[in-house]
Amino acid sequence: MSVVHRHQISSYRRSRTGVVVATLAAATLTLTACAGGDSGQAPNGKLAFSHPNSSAPVTKAVQKYADERADELGYELVSDDPKQQVAVQVTSVETWTTQQVKGITMFSSDPSATAQVRDRAKAAGIKWSTYGTGNETGDGAVLFSHVQSGQLLGEDAVEWINTQQRPQKVLLLTSTTAPVLSDRWTVPADLIKSQTSSEIVVSQDAITQEAGLKVAETALAAHPDIRVVIAMNDDAALGAMKAFSDRNIDPESVYIGGQDGSLEALEAIKSGGYYKASVSVNIPAVGDAVVDSLVEQISGEGDGVVEVTPVLGTAKDPEGLDVLIGQYQ
Repeated sequence: MSVVHRHQISSYRRSRTGVVVATLAAATLTLTACAGGDSGQAPNGKLAFSHPNSSAPVTKAVQKYADERADELGYELVSDDPKQQVAVQVTSVETWTTQQVKGITMFSSDPSATAQVRDRAKAAGIKWSTYGTGNETGDGAVLFSHVQSGQLLGEDAVEWINTQQRPQKVLLLTSTTAPVLSDRWTVPADLIKSQTSSEIVVSQDAITQEAGLKVAETALAAHPDIRVVIAMNDDAALGAMKAFSDRNIDPESVYIGGQDGSLEALEAIKSGGYYKASVSVNIPAVGDAVVDSLVEQISGEGDGVVEVTPVLGTAKDPEGLDVLIGQYQ
């Protein structure tokens, strides 16, 4: 397994462990030499990447770095736009299998629904990597620890809550239709319950800004004293932030925290106000890993398992926050 550590947040790009990148470069040269040369095509063939929320800014940024990495290693990276529809992902994999791409990295919000097309792709000799979750089938994986993500956000929220003069009312924004991500909200919830006297008064699914706004508006109507929002992603948290702003609630009295490290969320943290924290990933590292995970398997030079460690973005660490924002440039 290749591991990306937190302190590598600004240096991983093009250096991951040094040894891995050098090995991949050498293997790629061999593959390219064997491929011959149609200069109009990627010499090593096509790789594919499917993410259910490909339009999200953070996913677009990952795609950008993955495209660059694929080109660097002599591949073309193709992708789809599922719009949260697992049926679209199934169709994409079927198409890519017919096209005989060399490998597929997929984030499936419903792994059971994509298991059959995954197995058919593998039977056709296509390398497979999961994205964001563990892989019990022994293929490659681009791993993020959702436990660590939830832990970082939960600990920061607990620290803030315990500086307040009274217990807080908490809104939890979840995504129960994607149980593989459940640690993003269950871990913070457990920390708040065990380490504060605060109460989670509303727990409801929301993964978009529109849903986050709607849920927060309804929650505040029923519980006007809610002052803490823990969200499974930044989009939902940003929507909730607007609900607090619309009510002119004092930003200093509110803690909103999300996960993914979207640019809009990081900039909201930097500007000060309602948004206090976002658990982020090293976006260039993730983009590289989408490709490297497959190429390691194709070349036989690694197991294709890459773990990217999350990092907390807060105004308490302005230098680190600027680094996270800089990943989008």
